[in-house]
Amino acid sequence: MRGSEGRAPSRLYVREAISVRPARVAELQSMYVEEDERGRGVGTRLVEGFFTWAGGRGVARVSVAADAANGRAVNFYRRLGFADRSVSLKRALGWSSRRFSFRQSLGRDGCCVRARL
Repeated sequence: MRGSEGRAPSRLYVREAISVRPARVAELQSMYVEEDERGRGVGTRLVEGFFTWAGGRGVARVSVAADAANGRAVNFYRRLGFADRSVSLKRALGWSSRRFSFRQSLGRDGCCVRARL
């Protein structure tokens, strides 16, 4: 489906509810609102529709991730009642001359990756 000017319309992608004890959680994976539709309540209506969709599936909590550098998105989700819950830290890896060997095994307690220099 295309918008009035041949562009993809504002949209929302969600993931079906997953069980995370003690509650089921639905994840809002991605949302895009066309530039000319921003600030007119389109995003709010999309997220409210997500809340309705999730509630109809017996979900107790919903989650969303936003890039920390995208302050506009972070503040938007906060205004809709989302609260900071965790911090994800990332680092770019540069080239290293060290040689590593990795061994992956599945033990009683789950997956384990061992590295040897």
